[in-house]
Order: sequence, then structure tokens, then C-alpha cells
Amino acid sequence: MRTRMLLAVLALAAGAGAAADEVTPFDGNWSASFPRKSGGEGHGRLILKGDLGSWRYVSNQGHQANRYPCLNLDFPITIEERSAERLRLKVDADKTMHGCQDLHLTLQPVDAGHLQGRFGDGSVLQLNRE
Repeated sequence: MRTRMLLAVLALAAGAGAAADEVTPFDGNWSASFPRKSGGEGHGRLILKGDLGSWRYVSNQGHQANRYPCLNLDFPITIEERSAERLRLKVDADKTMHGCQDLHLTLQPVDAGHLQGRFGDGSVLQLNRE
């Protein structure tokens, strides 16, 4: 009886581990582009693997990094909601550098190489798999 119970617990644990290792349509390295409020196009990089990941604002001009301390830093993310059709996450920027603004993103797969999404304020972003 004990052996059967132990085998059942081990089978459940193995199944849970396999589920955690499953690749989702969101997993991967993504290049993001979005319109900036000040004009022009902003760029970012999102890395997702399971419940872990990071967001980085990427400077497209060398002088930006000197004026904006939140550029080129990896900010941790928190998954708020996940389904096959949608991923909501929070970018915890202020945890990395005080004064950097936290973000909320909602993403949807377009196809295997593209995601589309919205920031919490409703502005749009496009992501391409690297």
C-alpha cells in the first residue's frame, strides 16, 4: 500500500515537473518596437522562459543611455495571467533601479515568430522572435 502511494506521488510530481518545462508560444527572446510618447520609435527586448524573464529598454542612439538611466538594464518580470491566447505581465523596473517606472504588458501570439501587445496605458507594441 505504501509503495503504491509513493509511486502515485512520484508520478504526480513528475507530471508537474513536465508541465513546468513545457514551452509556451510566449517563451523565447523577443525584440520589441513601440511608438514613444515623445515621438519616434522605442525599442526593447523581452526574454521569457516559463514564469521567469526580463525586460530591457534598448537605446537606439548612444547619447540616450547618458540621459535615461533606465535604458539597457534588465528588469525582472512577474507573470500576472497566462493562457494559450494571452499573457499579462508586470515589469518590476523600480525593484532594479529606484525611479524607473514599472510597466504592465498584455501580449497575444500572432504566429510563431510574432507577438502583439499593449502597455498598461493602451499604447501598442510589436515583438519579433530573435
